[in-house]
Amino acid sequence: MRDSLTSENSRDFRQRYNGTFALFTKGDGRKITVRIDNVTENAVQFSDIKKNTYTANSDTGVEFEFFPLNRRLTDYKNNVIYSSRQPARQWRRGICEDNTNIINLDKLRKVSFDGELIDRLFNSEIDYENIHTRFLKEDRMSFLLSNKFAIIRRSDMSEFYLYNHMIGELRGTTIKCNPIFIQEVKDALVARNFNQYKVEANE
Repeated sequence: MRDSLTSENSRDFRQRYNGTFALFTKGDGRKITVRIDNVTENAVQFSDIKKNTYTANSDTGVEFEFFPLNRRLTDYKNNVIYSSRQPARQWRRGICEDNTNIINLDKLRKVSFDGELIDRLFNSEIDYENIHTRFLKEDRMSFLLSNKFAIIRRSDMSEFYLYNHMIGELRGTTIKCNPIFIQEVKDALVARNFNQYKVEANE
């Protein structure tokens, strides 16, 4: 979703995007994650994750690429993170604290909302193999099969998640889950070359 400030759309632009995060393309072609801090009739003020500030004047064609929010799992600081849209005023677009729910599934608590987190969630690649290797070494308590499925090791068992819902468990190298999801889980394992695991229906 791309948009830019014009003298005709300043009111709508402010209502839709003030306080939201987006990608901004710098002069050298690099895309960086920024937060829209203030919108006036004549300019957009925004900042990057290092708190550097920028200004783009209206009618200059400066575009922002606003992140679409589809619920997903990802990795952030050695934890599995779940993000989803939450109810907000209908005109809010992009990603902001008002319309986005972010949960640390490892610790089962909400995550503080900042630019570094958003940049990691929506503008970086996940190293699934490395995450899995560290899980096996007990260097972390979770790993991702995809942006939908994850394993979280608890004190008494290893839980299998679809987004933020536990739908089964890992027993040894066998994932026990709802039979509805067996083929999808198998496909995710094949895609990551996690061939040591098999999938069975819950008893």
